Amino acid sequence: MHGEIVFTTTDDKVRLHGLYRSTNHQLMTGPAIGSVDAAVMLHGLGGNFYSSRLLTHFSDTLIELGLNVVIANTRGHDMINTSTWAGRARSIGAALEDVGECRFDVAAWSDFLVKRGHSNVLIFGHSLGAIKALYAQAHAPHPNVKSIIGLSATRLSHEKLIDSPGGNSFRETIAKCYELVESGQAETPIHVPFPFPTISTWVASTRLL
Repeated sequence: MHGEIVFTTTDDKVRLHGLYRSTNHQLMTGPAIGSVDAAVMLHGLGGNFYSSRLLTHFSDTLIELGLNVVIANTRGHDMINTSTWAGRARSIGAALEDVGECRFDVAAWSDFLVKRGHSNVLIFGHSLGAIKALYAQAHAPHPNVKSIIGLSATRLSHEKLIDSPGGNSFRETIAKCYELVESGQAETPIHVPFPFPTISTWVASTRLL
């Protein structure tokens, strides 16, 4: 896969990296593509721009349709990573992420494409990336974003998870989180077995659910 390693900086000063792929195909128009000419592609929980075969596959499809794409890291890339935030190294990632801050990430990558000469942007998100695509446009709509594709958006409902077959496991995790909060360790990462195996903190989990 060929492309250009690029970066952007969000309004709250987080530096994010991605892969920009340009196309030589003539832009196709019509119901399949609408009026967009470039796409931001967002990974799922703990993902990143360089390891997602799914995003690579779909980026090939979008390029064949005549769109330039950027496969983008959000601040929630990988479970824990060290990124530059306001000029300083800081540990962030999926386990520590406030998903609501995705609006800064989506806006920064949309701005990046606009600076590259693309005026009509598609946001393509997978799993948690789909939630971020929808959330960002609902709470901080970007004027150049014309379309959204949300692929397999995760259903993160506290009520539904409690009442599900895995509800007992979920209750145990929540109880453990309360213990950490009461002991002043609210940001301590723990293993979460349900609804999917991951590592998270009480702070990140409550913002998701």
